[in-house]
Amino acid sequence: MKGSGFTIDLSPLKAKLKVVESSGFKRAVAQAAAQAALNQVGIAFETQGAHYGKAWAPRAASTTAALSARKRKKNGKLGKARTPKPLLVSTGTLKKSFFVDGSGGDAVAVATPVPYAKYHEYGTKKMPSRPVMPIDPQGNPRGGKVEAAIKRAMETAAKQALGMK
Repeated sequence: MKGSGFTIDLSPLKAKLKVVESSGFKRAVAQAAAQAALNQVGIAFETQGAHYGKAWAPRAASTTAALSARKRKKNGKLGKARTPKPLLVSTGTLKKSFFVDGSGGDAVAVATPVPYAKYHEYGTKKMPSRPVMPIDPQGNPRGGKVEAAIKRAMETAAKQALGMK
């Protein structure tokens, strides 16, 4: 009795494996993840941290009073009281400063050049932390929404790189 056989052509799989192992693929997926993380930073500002599962602590009463106090101008006249803006958005500098840093080869990161960002992120003795970054210091996503958004972006980038739908 003769055995019957069949042939499986693995060349398409080998080609896809080659793509997955390439630095271009890794960079594209990492770039997509970082862009998704950057989008999460924007959502954190919009939701005042609630997107990460816990809203940021409100301003201290003394800070709110100081912001809304009418201040004397140089000419001695009273100026207008300021209406406090949303947390961490006094001038908008911090909010606008976040970017995707792709200078690490296959690895990319969300970064900010603003030196005081770390005080808001981690807090101080006198100020509670108000996390902006979507990944905590241990490298874990800050909640299921963040993790899902980053995974979705990575999967989409991977499928595009592999020519899948």
